[in-house]
Amino acid sequence: MKHISRYISILLFILVCFLYNNTVFAADKYDSFNMVFSVYGDYSWNGSGKDYRLEEVNELFSSDRFGAAKYYSARVEYRKSVYSEEEIIDVIKEREGFCEASRDEVMYSEEIPAARLDPYMQKQWYLDNIDAYDAWGLADGAPGKDIVVAVVDSGINYKHADLSDNMWINISEVYGVEGVDDDGNGVTDDIYGACFDAGNQGGDTITGDPYDTDKDGHGTHVAGIIAMSGGNGGGRGIAYSSKIMAVKAGGSDGKFLVSDVISAVNYAVKMGADVINMSFGATNKSEVLEELLKEASEKSVLVAAAGNERKSTDTYKMYPAAYPFVIGVMASDINDTIAEWSNYDTRNNNVITYDIAAPGVEIYSTVFNNKYKYLSGTSMAAPVVSAAAAVVFSDALAKGIDNPAKYTFGQLVNSSGQTAEYKDSAGNNYTYRKLDLYDAVTAEPSINMNVCGYEYMLENTGQIFSDIAYSKDERVIIHCGYKIQNTWAKAKNVEVNISVDSPECKVIKGASLTGDIDACSSSDIACNDDKAMIIEFNGETDKVYNIPISYNVTGQTEGEVPETISQSYTDVITLSLNNNLTALSNISGLSVSNYTGSNIQKPVKVKNLRIQRKGKSGKYSKIKLKWKKAKGADKYIIYYSSKKKTGFKKLAVCKKNSYVYKVKKGRKYYYRVRAYAGTGYDKVYGKYSNTVRG
Repeated sequence: MKHISRYISILLFILVCFLYNNTVFAADKYDSFNMVFSVYGDYSWNGSGKDYRLEEVNELFSSDRFGAAKYYSARVEYRKSVYSEEEIIDVIKEREGFCEASRDEVMYSEEIPAARLDPYMQKQWYLDNIDAYDAWGLADGAPGKDIVVAVVDSGINYKHADLSDNMWINISEVYGVEGVDDDGNGVTDDIYGACFDAGNQGGDTITGDPYDTDKDGHGTHVAGIIAMSGGNGGGRGIAYSSKIMAVKAGGSDGKFLVSDVISAVNYAVKMGADVINMSFGATNKSEVLEELLKEASEKSVLVAAAGNERKSTDTYKMYPAAYPFVIGVMASDINDTIAEWSNYDTRNNNVITYDIAAPGVEIYSTVFNNKYKYLSGTSMAAPVVSAAAAVVFSDALAKGIDNPAKYTFGQLVNSSGQTAEYKDSAGNNYTYRKLDLYDAVTAEPSINMNVCGYEYMLENTGQIFSDIAYSKDERVIIHCGYKIQNTWAKAKNVEVNISVDSPECKVIKGASLTGDIDACSSSDIACNDDKAMIIEFNGETDKVYNIPISYNVTGQTEGEVPETISQSYTDVITLSLNNNLTALSNISGLSVSNYTGSNIQKPVKVKNLRIQRKGKSGKYSKIKLKWKKAKGADKYIIYYSSKKKTGFKKLAVCKKNSYVYKVKKGRKYYYRVRAYAGTGYDKVYGKYSNTVRG
């Protein structure tokens, strides 16, 4: 009897502890948000950690095309007394096997309703404005032939008389069995495309019907700009011989969840879309979506709307348009002026954030019930460029171009001889390339190199900054890092030289030979890289100096008689020889909250980097990078490159002195690691480790 009582007491104690723990979690103040994330291999974690847990974990897609990564959505619950939202994302990203994680943000369509034009005016004024008629003459009356354009949007009214003949058809499903996923792509009966709009499907997140039911039909209007059929009494799309794939990722409310967009883009790529139009955006970057789009850009031309908030890239960037591998489109009017409501880029003719202007004011196209309407917005300008991409892509295939996607990207953003103008409220004037379809088809590829992504390091402290810094020393050595983006054809023998227009400065190392940069590719020179430029500064204490640094980049075209092309750019940094933040603010008028200096101790160099093999799985090998712990390190950054000395890109960030991931068999990469201390902008970086090959 005593034994039974003892067992009952133990069970009651366990039950009380269980109820207490769960009650405490429930009673404690906690919050939740939706997240998208990617992992290498299978998701095997139970979703629980100290003071947080993952609920409703759903796999979005998995594809060998994107490096064996799997993509998921989930709801994160966490204790507000322990973590902030940003901190809990960092904690989850640092778990072994995780690639990226970010909020499941809402994106908004960039359409602006507009009044009808006078009925006597030419309805499609933009065709002549972009030289479409001349380009059609070169396409033998079939512009965009054999090209598939995916419209990731609110769906398409595929029964519209001016669209039905040009809809993409999934042959496997047309001749398959109704109610069966005949092609095994995870979507049943996806004849014209698919619907991933979770918010408008009553809980059924994936269907094979991407029909646009809205009377104004945002997606239907976008589709018509691209491929209204020719010769049937309605309008005519710019690429009227292309095919439109309908991929629904949002509804009539204009909202697009990142997780739905990820699924939609993956579907479009997997089903063979050559061009992907995205007339939506958000100011918050999703690292998971960015990762997917970067991979997709290798095969497809990506186009997105810059947005209609009348804001500049100095303070406001719209994604995905602002990604360098996506063509970001601003809207222009019939007078080749950027629309007053269009977002705009502050870098004149510098293809960095938004790449080109295209007609987006009073654009005539298809809507619901076999009707037509005029709408305005960068949502309308983006499909003008997507349609042009289809025409150029088709021409590239006919010419036998090796990589038609990159060729098309380069031709669209670089070849035009037309311009669009913009004057902001402060009186600053900007000039941008405006789409010219004829030029895009006929221009011979050249090179166009843009210097951007400036970063600087104070040699004595290891402090890295982009615009403002301070030093206790009167003599300061500054290492200058930068990025070169080549947005057109391959550039050979690329060299960068710098000069400084300041009496307090002299150049110690002012030239760097970068080598060759492939078409539509970039080269990153970190400020602590051997190829970084070096300048010396000598000034007076308690003074603030604005230092203009000029970068001149030269390169040669390919061919028997190479042409040398030179381009120049200027960046300005602010430096104060003062170690008192209050004094710095008073002297310069700068906000201390924007101060980017650091007194954090610089971590030591990472040593003894090596590779261990951890087994094989199908087409992939599992490897482990390991190194000796570096004194003073908060975290480590792992870099990889296909070349031994250049082209290194960030692979991952971790706290431990090891990292495990999968790499496709037969691929050989070089790896290196460096440590850093601090958080946010207040970081100090150590030197790179030795380089190893795996």
